Amino acid sequence: MALAALTQPVEKLYTITHAPQRALAQHYPIDAPESDTIALPIIDDFSLPANVPNTRFWADKKVFINQQFSENQPSIGVATFDGLDENGRAYDLLRSGSDTLADVLTSKYINLATNNSDVFLSFMFEPQGLGEGPNMEDSLTLAFWSPSNAAWEQVWSTGGDGPRSFQNVILPVNHPKWLQNGFRFRFGAKGSLQGAFDIWNLDYVILDRNRTIGDTNFSDPTFRSTHPPITINNYRNIPWFHYAQNRVRDNMQFVYMRRGPIQSYSINLGLFRIFKDGALILQRTNPPVINDPGNVDITFTVPLTDFQITPPPTDEFLLEMKTWFTGTAQGIQQNDTVSLRQPFKNYYAYDDGTAERAYGISNAPGAEMALLFNPYQADTVKGVHLSFVEAGADTRNRGFRICLWENNSGEPGALLYRSDSVYFPDYGYDQNDFVPYLLDNGGVFVGGSFFIGVEQTGINPLHFGFDRNSVNATSMYYSNGSFWYQSILPGTVMLRPFFRYVPRDLSADASQLTPLQPVLFPNPASSHFSLMGLERTSYRWVLQNNQGQVVLDGQSNQSHQYNINDLPTGMYILQLFFDDASLAPVVKKLMVQSN
Repeated sequence: MALAALTQPVEKLYTITHAPQRALAQHYPIDAPESDTIALPIIDDFSLPANVPNTRFWADKKVFINQQFSENQPSIGVATFDGLDENGRAYDLLRSGSDTLADVLTSKYINLATNNSDVFLSFMFEPQGLGEGPNMEDSLTLAFWSPSNAAWEQVWSTGGDGPRSFQNVILPVNHPKWLQNGFRFRFGAKGSLQGAFDIWNLDYVILDRNRTIGDTNFSDPTFRSTHPPITINNYRNIPWFHYAQNRVRDNMQFVYMRRGPIQSYSINLGLFRIFKDGALILQRTNPPVINDPGNVDITFTVPLTDFQITPPPTDEFLLEMKTWFTGTAQGIQQNDTVSLRQPFKNYYAYDDGTAERAYGISNAPGAEMALLFNPYQADTVKGVHLSFVEAGADTRNRGFRICLWENNSGEPGALLYRSDSVYFPDYGYDQNDFVPYLLDNGGVFVGGSFFIGVEQTGINPLHFGFDRNSVNATSMYYSNGSFWYQSILPGTVMLRPFFRYVPRDLSADASQLTPLQPVLFPNPASSHFSLMGLERTSYRWVLQNNQGQVVLDGQSNQSHQYNINDLPTGMYILQLFFDDASLAPVVKKLMVQSN
């Protein structure tokens, strides 16, 4: 363990300021009408499997369609408003005030010139959800467009100091200036433009005729929960070579609700299909017919007693599962289905792959963070996937070491491994990317449960992705280097240890990597050091001090000799990265002494 610190570490959640997955993530194509003007009704609960609004109804793509950011979504899927644009970037990193619109959601043009009796617009909204909540001065607004006046008019607004739960709103659309061809409406959030601040979630937007002011209880049976994983013990992913029949669920539980005043219809509840690498391996076609009470959450169980993979897997694979219900057609059909996509590679994971916040530890030099894992069998940890996010500060120059600890009755115990190398955060290409970091000793064998995490080299926090949907999924601890404290924050850091081989999207299988054993001399050194055994290889070299700071770096030369005349005495870490991807990186210790 690191030397004792005198300060109390502070764990904190930060707000994400860049989320490029909103622009880059794949989404299903949505059939948009050829005309820019649409007719009633407009009914959208944002349950289509896409990250952008349905182009059938909406003219812009600024809000984020998702199933993760709501605390208690009425149906699967919400539209999330924040300070990030359609490309996932902060609108303005320098503006924190609430005097202008951030995200907006604008309807297409609507023809209200005819068949416009008793037109009402209703919707449900929730401040905060699982993101950063709005303040009193922040607001969610609604404006109507008058074709004759060619202007927006605000018709409704609410501040950020209200209840943190979904509320119903219904408004008449009855003025002649709106009952025209070319009417539009627009939701807008006023809050910080600096990132995913001041969150509002929107659901069940309905614009239709022949309604009343009390018509807020839309008839719609819908799933209320996302699809659970197939694996047990809170793991969302396990290595394929640790897979066994007793490590998957005997059954799955889902939550749904029959919304609205119309309840006298039956539902065939719990149909499903499971696919392995695209091939159907199990389905359920005759579920029971249910007629449950309405407007309350109903939990139902899907049995998986017949689920098995034969023959046992011999390589990485993908399981996909779709669960749905059928019956009398009521409401929105797409929220009658939930889906799961669960890969089995070489890592364990508690998180669902989406960061709602960022996590960091400050106020203690050398602070540590550790997560408990209990692998199903003894194996060798080769490294760890980490997801770093941008959250108001560039942390890419903040070093850390990877550590493993014994499990001492549920909290970190004796140190098993501490990397010589100092690593640095890498944001990857997309938000929620997991970047693999290899252990610099080739791997650590673990025979049972263990903790894995990082030790910071400085006092400033790293910004790990933090999944708030995996509440209490694992034991997470943080430390000042002397004392461990159990985390009190609901959720989990997005950290995934991988076993046995290097991730295949990083390089070749570890068994195929060629290890080199170059000779470093003289060691200790005073004016220069040389490398022998690399005469036919080109490489990049990096020299770090014991604080993890890069003091020298460069490319290989013909003599393989490098000047260190100006370095202070002390211990340094030399890392070699080869141009040939089949060569494993090399780490060496170098002692520098005075002449």
